[in-house]
Amino acid sequence: MALPSSNALTFNAKELSAGQHETQISEAGEINLHKHFKHCTKNPKHENFIPVDTFSLEHLPDDCRDEELYDCVKILADLTVRILVRVTSPNRPDVWPGTNTPYPLHDLRGSNELKTGTGRLWMVSTFTQEQEERRASSITSCPCSKCRHSSNPSKIWGEFYVVTATHVVFDETEAKETSCRLFYNGETCPRVIIDGFDAYFDKALEYDRCWLRCATCDLELVQVVQEKIKSFDTLWEKLQEKFEPSRDEHKLAIVVSHPHGCSKQISVGQWVDKYNVAGDYKESKFTYTTCTCPGSSGAMVYFLGYSGGKYWLHLHFGGLNAELNHSGVGFDVAKNYDNVEEYDLENLSDEAVDDIMNKLLFESD
Repeated sequence: MALPSSNALTFNAKELSAGQHETQISEAGEINLHKHFKHCTKNPKHENFIPVDTFSLEHLPDDCRDEELYDCVKILADLTVRILVRVTSPNRPDVWPGTNTPYPLHDLRGSNELKTGTGRLWMVSTFTQEQEERRASSITSCPCSKCRHSSNPSKIWGEFYVVTATHVVFDETEAKETSCRLFYNGETCPRVIIDGFDAYFDKALEYDRCWLRCATCDLELVQVVQEKIKSFDTLWEKLQEKFEPSRDEHKLAIVVSHPHGCSKQISVGQWVDKYNVAGDYKESKFTYTTCTCPGSSGAMVYFLGYSGGKYWLHLHFGGLNAELNHSGVGFDVAKNYDNVEEYDLENLSDEAVDDIMNKLLFESD
């Protein structure tokens, strides 16, 4: 299914499924990911991908060569994670709702073939057994994989929300068999892993957004990520104000992802067309030339000057053809984004947390 022609301003939500998803599938598991990278047919030499550690100010176009933007992209890279999913849910549908377009990986339902994508650390909180008992939670110790198999699980832990595409992590069945690797900038980097145990999903499957819940009992890691999220938010707000007036001129689009499930890469390009979802001026998707590969599904696409980048961000969906990619739906008007910081999620009941997350994530009025 093709998107509307470039002069179309709106499209129906049922057209969101156009193009090929970019989840990396590896039948032989994680050990084979580098073979997929080496034998890539979309970007054979990956010449337009920049390793995080070599990314510099000069990689930005002249009209966007800004120190704060450079710093923001580097922090975005720190918040970008490689997602590894070990099962495919039997609940994946045959087709996208209201279409005849096959739903990603429907043919792998019930299998254990490994797949990878990309996500972004979105929010983090710290919990204790006492807090969970007070709010009558069913989780009273760290739900990370190490603690789940321990006779003495940690009574204090951190929970991360990782935003990615629903076609990467489809439901709770897949969430419980998912792990995220942080700070994977090269092959010599330490393996920093957080484990999935639950997830929230967008109210409409076509919007293709998932918030994966992950856990760790590494409290130093929790603090590091909290500081990076704060730094990103501060820089993002400054850059939003600075570049919003010129956003339709420079059209900068940046993707940080894990092509083929391998180490993190930065790619810089431009968006080509912006489409509003029919009936809602706040929601949009983009096409762009920024390079991606299998394994890039779910990565944040940073459209400089557009407002969805802080919480209701645009996520990479896949490729329309060899030169043009497209995002899922994001918001141009990030209403209520400051409200996230006002809630004390650590001292609320599970039901109250669910109500707040549903309000923040899914209510657009």
